[in-house]
Amino acid sequence: MVAVRPKRMRDRLLDAAEDAFAGRGYDVSPLEEIAATVGISASAIYKHYRNKMALYRAVVERLAGHFLAVLDSFDPDINSAEFSNAHFRYHAQHPALARIALHATLAGGEQRRVVVEKVFDPFYRHCNHKLRRSHIVSARELARNPAHFMAFNSLIIGYVNLAALHRETLGANPLSAKAVRDAAGVVEKFAWALTRDFEKGFAAYMKRERRAIRAAAQSRERR
Repeated sequence: MVAVRPKRMRDRLLDAAEDAFAGRGYDVSPLEEIAATVGISASAIYKHYRNKMALYRAVVERLAGHFLAVLDSFDPDINSAEFSNAHFRYHAQHPALARIALHATLAGGEQRRVVVEKVFDPFYRHCNHKLRRSHIVSARELARNPAHFMAFNSLIIGYVNLAALHRETLGANPLSAKAVRDAAGVVEKFAWALTRDFEKGFAAYMKRERRAIRAAAQSRERR
């Protein structure tokens, strides 16, 4: 049996700080509480990070690394609906990044600059580069219109950040496997509707609807 090596103190600090920054926000997460979580004094944190913002930056960098690694496996020829599905599932399964992004958006200042620099700017540039090379029209359309990225991010990050409120209101867990699967389907439809594919798809849908209405009318006449 292979022995499991204990986590290094730096990793344990990152875990504790991630939970604090995602759960309560940077400003109301004192170093003393983060240090106490891992059983050290606040002054001992400075052996690993020069100040609280350096710890925050390290947390965001680690989260960004995990997130961008998912994008590295993204096939440029995947369609925009499948991409949005993968994007949504990642944030639903790893909500800390979305929650920290919300706190940073509201707080502004250095927090927002770190999240933009480490997460949102690389995310946009990375995806834009890959999507522009896609052979699929809907994927290229997503790259051409920044509003599409803003809509996707707002929809997905908003879903994660409102999960607790919706759970209390509706009595259902929005981050359960079934809820995530169902919501991912909605995100796919949203992605599809944002692209030029929507016009073609909607026309086909209306054509089928008209055929069904005519068939129903003919069936009533024959009775």
